[in-house]
Amino acid sequence: MLVFILALRVLLSPLTNVYQKRLTEQGAHSLFIVALTYLVIAILFLPFLASSTALSPTFWVTILEASVIDALGNVFLVKSLETTELSVFGPINSFKPGVALVIGYFLLKEIPTTNALIGVCIIIAGSILLTRRKTGISVNNKGLFYRITGIVCSSFGAVLIKKAITYSNPQVAILYWAMMAIPFFALIIILFYKSSINRNMQLLKENQKTYLWLFITYSMMQYVTALSFKITFVGYSLAVFQLSSIVSIFLGYRYFNEKGIFLKLFSALIMIAGTLLILWH
Repeated sequence: MLVFILALRVLLSPLTNVYQKRLTEQGAHSLFIVALTYLVIAILFLPFLASSTALSPTFWVTILEASVIDALGNVFLVKSLETTELSVFGPINSFKPGVALVIGYFLLKEIPTTNALIGVCIIIAGSILLTRRKTGISVNNKGLFYRITGIVCSSFGAVLIKKAITYSNPQVAILYWAMMAIPFFALIIILFYKSSINRNMQLLKENQKTYLWLFITYSMMQYVTALSFKITFVGYSLAVFQLSSIVSIFLGYRYFNEKGIFLKLFSALIMIAGTLLILWH
């Protein structure tokens, strides 16, 4: 069961990135893309509201923290797609297991093995190779800055979501994770992007099919992610998810004509080797 869940997650992540990138290229604002996605997820999981009675105060505090922090991470994630190639965007995610292992150690007492720590170092080495100037990416690149910030926020949020799941279940955690973030997005849009609402709503009408596929892939991705967190360490789950790097590279080459594909693929293979070492625990 776990293998199926992880394999599905590996496929869904790069597909979601393709639809997000397509929408940003059409001019859709990253904040609107994420806000609409959260709204759809909240609606889809609304039937689980009836099973969310008698939840502890710890759950409410944890899920609120997870929702806000992860919402920030998702905004930075989509924002980075505006200036970062998809084939780089996917492999750069390889920093996430390392960050999650550290946070998981302090918040969840998830203690990684020696193999896992060595694997994280290998993944970071592959990421450094990927971001060399030969690929057209530098540490000063805005997209890279947004992505790294998003990784830290998303890793922290992932650990908090797992903590919330321990006080409820994956469905209830996802429901409130989405619901609590919606007012946060709405407030930012009203305060800073009110003039863009009409334009983004028009883009929603013009790109209905792309948005529909984004809603489907992202909702499924969040659900299988929560299921994997329930079964195993957050850091280990996120490590397996990095196998989507190869998928991201080929999708970036296929749909966006991105260059330097062989160096990126070599970097991804290095990071996958690190991922396999993490799983050998």
